Amino acid sequence: MKKLVILSLAIIAWSGCRKEKNNTTNPNTPLTYEEKLVGNWDLDSIYYETEIPSLTGGPATPVEDSGENVSGEFIITKGPNELSYNYTFTANVPTPVGGNINVPVSQEGDATWTVASDNSEIYLKSPEDESTVYEVVRNEDNLQEFKTVIDYNLQGFINIEVTAYITLKRAN
Repeated sequence: MKKLVILSLAIIAWSGCRKEKNNTTNPNTPLTYEEKLVGNWDLDSIYYETEIPSLTGGPATPVEDSGENVSGEFIITKGPNELSYNYTFTANVPTPVGGNINVPVSQEGDATWTVASDNSEIYLKSPEDESTVYEVVRNEDNLQEFKTVIDYNLQGFINIEVTAYITLKRAN
């Protein structure tokens, strides 16, 4: 009987020390690109390039600059893959007579998103069925940089294509 009690205590002690199965993911497993994208992101900077056509038939005016007074956010969710964004910045645009004018730029919208199989591009589709491609320039856990082309109406006067480099930092 004494042996049975000792054996029972040993079994209880052994089962109490047994390692429990862990159903969480391995912290050493790297995140997929889609998993890296999910979260809230702050617009850190924007650099833009475009050409403004001449009104007199002369050569177009090249414009390259960094946005000023940059602010905005991108909220990216998965399951379903949705993106909500809004951002503003000021663009310095040269005038035909010399000097620059400050043009306020504001963009906002919603879209669904998918990632190319090689993680080189993100495809956005708006509720209006308009498509935008974000080329992945830099991919880090807390920093993403994209290159995209934005069709922009310059103060109701002229439509131009703007190549934009958008840098996002993960929000805290």
